Amino acid sequence: MEYVIDNGIKLSNNSWGGGPFSQALYDAIAVSQGIGHLFVAAAGNCSFDNDLYPHYPSGYELPNIIAVAATDNDDNLASFSNWGATTVDLAAPGVDIYSTVPESGYAYGNGTSMATPHVTGVVALVMGRLPTASWQEVRDLVVMTVRPVDSLSGLTVTGGVVNAEAAAGDCNGNGVPDGDDITGGTSADCTGNGIPDECEPDCNGNGVADSCDVSEGTSEDCNNNGVPDDCEPGGTQDCNGNGIADLCDIYMDFSEDCNYNFVPDECELAAGTEDDCNGNNVLDVCDLTGGTSLDCNENGVPDECDLVSGNWPDADQNGIPDSCEVTRLFVNPEATGLNNGLTWANALTDLAAPLVMAANPEIPLTEIWVAAGTYKPDRGTGNRME
Repeated sequence: MEYVIDNGIKLSNNSWGGGPFSQALYDAIAVSQGIGHLFVAAAGNCSFDNDLYPHYPSGYELPNIIAVAATDNDDNLASFSNWGATTVDLAAPGVDIYSTVPESGYAYGNGTSMATPHVTGVVALVMGRLPTASWQEVRDLVVMTVRPVDSLSGLTVTGGVVNAEAAAGDCNGNGVPDGDDITGGTSADCTGNGIPDECEPDCNGNGVADSCDVSEGTSEDCNNNGVPDDCEPGGTQDCNGNGIADLCDIYMDFSEDCNYNFVPDECELAAGTEDDCNGNNVLDVCDLTGGTSLDCNENGVPDECDLVSGNWPDADQNGIPDSCEVTRLFVNPEATGLNNGLTWANALTDLAAPLVMAANPEIPLTEIWVAAGTYKPDRGTGNRME
């Protein structure tokens, strides 16, 4: 992604995925919006609902990502394909796809990795046809011109399969090429981007294409992304009562939004929806992700707050919870004490934290004593992804 950004590359095919959320990768893809980059990504091959079990990188909540599921030869969702009514945008053929293989030759392959290049190719066609269009306009054109498929209804955002003919040629389906529609006057093109206005999104339902709302000033667009502010998260809200919409507060750096949820941090602190246990006016989650606070025991609470609460002793008064300095921790799901892991009476109730600590070379933990019993990766929640 750094190479993409440094070289102004407008499009990438990402037939890969897996692993946990990565803030570094999220940030890199977010930064790539600034160069007009579209990141087309495979939805994954685990037969999972990505709304419940996010698959990365397709699952990052970023507008320049297009997430792709796979269909079979009968227009059904492929048996292996992930889906997501809010997180997977569209589908493309991904079963028995004839393609190149390593070293030499060709073979048939299956997977969302085979489906994703179909979408990337259509995006490239649209970019070639409309070289002055923004990445948002290209994305919207590809996504909104899908061919609806009954089997995908409720399983993807659009409920359809990518449609190269519609996206790259005749978006309104009237049998007239888009360019001829515009030059002949049968379609308006208020921004001169080569896309008939009726084919562009109208997120606020006012009968005017979003691009026209913005260009003509009928809608504000404080972050200059081509989307009317009233269609974006926090766009028209003013939680701090300063007369400026939250989205604009954040975009113009009047307010911090360290957890990227489009709500100014000061509003979350005032409402108590996020913790600030050390009283430094920084959300705890941001203290931890930003490195201003440590969390050596991986419990999601800054170490200084662990110590103040008294649940995590600091016998040598060095500012580090004792559990992060000991060589042995105890785990017993039935323990009812302080649950700091230092004794059987105060045992931790979950294996996750000590296993993470044991993998940290800066923590001297060498032994984990576990009470007899059955321990499940999903901790009984049914969610093995957490």
